[in-house]
Amino acid sequence: MLMCLGKEICRLVTRPKGFLILCVMLLALGCLGCGGKNGPLRVTVRGSVSVDGRPLKAGMIRFIPTGQTKGSAAVAMIKEGAYSLPRGDGPVVGMHRVEIEATDYQAIPIDDEKANAQVFDPRRGQSPLKNPVPDLYNRRSTLTSDMKVEGENKFDFQLATTVAVPNTGR
Repeated sequence: MLMCLGKEICRLVTRPKGFLILCVMLLALGCLGCGGKNGPLRVTVRGSVSVDGRPLKAGMIRFIPTGQTKGSAAVAMIKEGAYSLPRGDGPVVGMHRVEIEATDYQAIPIDDEKANAQVFDPRRGQSPLKNPVPDLYNRRSTLTSDMKVEGENKFDFQLATTVAVPNTGR
């Protein structure tokens, strides 16, 4: 039986249309195996982001697994201060480092490399356009969230553009 199946596949592969059919079948089989129950458990997450008391108009929030938590990062778009991710796209259960960025402060799309190269200032090593969300909440973020299996995963982040320096009494 197996030998017969092998001969049929060989016969199918030698014809141009047969090869195409075989490729489509293999691709379909591969897709069936994607995103199954074998991956890490993901959860729904939602919340809000404000900067200096005002909702962040547009941005992105990243949940990056940290410590013992394993899995890929989850990214949600922030619109008018709110974000949400359904379970299928959500973060994995466990601890995450959270990064938040504004996306509407540039006059050009963030992924337009040619336009970004034109506004890049090589003397300063950065774009002259400053992200209104400080590095403290994105590249150097210390924000965290712990995703739970049970209960609601709702995280509201109130960010400040100026961080108060503690008074040392001097």
